[in-house]
Amino acid sequence: MAPSSPSGPAVLCTSFTLLTAALAIIGTRIYLRLRIQKQSLVAGDYLMIAGWISAVAYISFQVVYELHGALNPEVNWDFGNLDADAKEIEHLSKMSWASNIPFYSAFYLCKASLLATYLRLFPYFMETRRMLVWAAVCYCVIAYLITLGLHLLSCLPLERHWIITGPIKACDPDWGALVLHISWGLHFFGSFILFTLPFLVIHELSLTKRVRMGVYAMFLLGLVDMTISLARFLSVQLGNFGAFRSVTIIGLLIVCLTSLRPFLGGDLRASEIFNYDESTKSGMPHREDRGGFEEIDDFEIPGANGFSSGRISRNSFESAKSELDVSWAEDEKRTQDAIEMMNVKARNTTHRQTEDYWTNM
Repeated sequence: MAPSSPSGPAVLCTSFTLLTAALAIIGTRIYLRLRIQKQSLVAGDYLMIAGWISAVAYISFQVVYELHGALNPEVNWDFGNLDADAKEIEHLSKMSWASNIPFYSAFYLCKASLLATYLRLFPYFMETRRMLVWAAVCYCVIAYLITLGLHLLSCLPLERHWIITGPIKACDPDWGALVLHISWGLHFFGSFILFTLPFLVIHELSLTKRVRMGVYAMFLLGLVDMTISLARFLSVQLGNFGAFRSVTIIGLLIVCLTSLRPFLGGDLRASEIFNYDESTKSGMPHREDRGGFEEIDDFEIPGANGFSSGRISRNSFESAKSELDVSWAEDEKRTQDAIEMMNVKARNTTHRQTEDYWTNM
């Protein structure tokens, strides 16, 4: 083992520091939604909490390793050089196999939380961009299922993952390395997708310089996650398995930071939402002329002593009707102009609707 590998206490200290920071941010997010915004939690919040719980479960396995001395820098990833009997090594190997479930669950729950955020960030009128987000959702679901399937079911019976005393033959180490490569490739590509998606829409927003820089800095933290993921993969390839055990959960911290985006939105204007129905256009009542004959209409006029009846000649009414028709025509034209103006305003609210997300979510 390379001398740069951290000690067991250093691994646990870093892990719990990141978990504590993530918990503080999650608590702030919950307070923001429930107490300040007076809104209920959204799907992304629940997924973020689930990701944190998965990360805690994964760190719990590291505590078990430390209790058995398996987090020492000198111990190999397969515990082959650990000073322990075969039963203890099998137990640790079983723990290592089981830890894959919360480990990859934490990764993909973080991705799911970000994707849920993107689905709210990208308005419905951005159909192409929303289709890209849904494509990313499908990819992450498939990648997660493939990853867990390879780690849990690719070598059957399950005992082959941790058995060393026989009579069952252990899994081929080369196959385990291939599974690791596939899992890392799926995870890294998913992280790259999530890193690039928000830049499809953020550059179109009319944000203040301070808010824009804050948003970019927040999502550029994804580069940190990708860099650490790449460094961890290379360290494993070089035999330094433990060098990045703890900081691999930094992705959880990044997801939690994105949930605090409303604090960046103090200078944003609330969007003006225009709701209208084109089917409610005004129309003039039309009454067919009956062969040119004079039409006599009965009418009732409300008065102080009830309704009084009368008769009016259509010919005598033509002049008044003509003036009324002109007035109606002018009203209809003004209505059409107003509807057209609302169409223009509705199109112009594309940016403002998206900006409003940062203040209300």
